[in-house]
Amino acid sequence: MKRVYAAIIDYVTFFCVGGIFFNNVYDIVKSFKIYLMIIVLLFFLYFFFQDFFFQGISFGKRIVWLKLRFREKTIGTAIKHSLFKILACMLWPVTLMYYIAKHRMFYDKIIGIEEV
Repeated sequence: MKRVYAAIIDYVTFFCVGGIFFNNVYDIVKSFKIYLMIIVLLFFLYFFFQDFFFQGISFGKRIVWLKLRFREKTIGTAIKHSLFKILACMLWPVTLMYYIAKHRMFYDKIIGIEEV
């Protein structure tokens, strides 16, 4: 369950820190589609930065003392992991049920991730 708590901490932090910025962006672009694309892009960059430069240890994982081990640490792996995290965020009820049942994320085997 540490991974669930880490994800909640990451999302709350992301939206609390970015809340003021997100309001200003919406005032500038005046389009919900573009606004949503900007938020998804920022999510991707946040996750990619954490995966590539800090080996998947995000702010939330640091707080709950969780480490992940990647089979290979490449740019491609970081990109795949970031995209899968965004997909898991969009499908969070299904992702949460899967994680509770299997004690792993649905993309762990695809990317080659193990919890340490």
